[in-house]
Amino acid sequence: WCICLLIVPEVLVRAWLAAPARAWLRASPLYRPLCGLGAALMIVVLMFVNLVGFYVGVDGIHYVVSRASPAFLAAAVALFYVGAMLMFKLRAVEAAANKSRGY
Repeated sequence: WCICLLIVPEVLVRAWLAAPARAWLRASPLYRPLCGLGAALMIVVLMFVNLVGFYVGVDGIHYVVSRASPAFLAAAVALFYVGAMLMFKLRAVEAAANKSRGY
């Protein structure tokens, strides 16, 4: 149920950004990096939620957080950011290929 609660902000932000009045924001050069950062943070949070739900429980999350150094968390977010940016580029290439084929 924690994962469901974490999806709500993502759906709300996506609906807010879909409005025609915010087309300038989607065209901004900062839009894609911000989406990548949001995706990276969401991946880290979902990993912690899965640890709580399937492994350590609510009481054990303090143990996991105390063992994770800030440098490790920063490196994890950076790697997930790169992965998210690569996936965004892959999706853009796929969309362009499908558009050229007439799909």
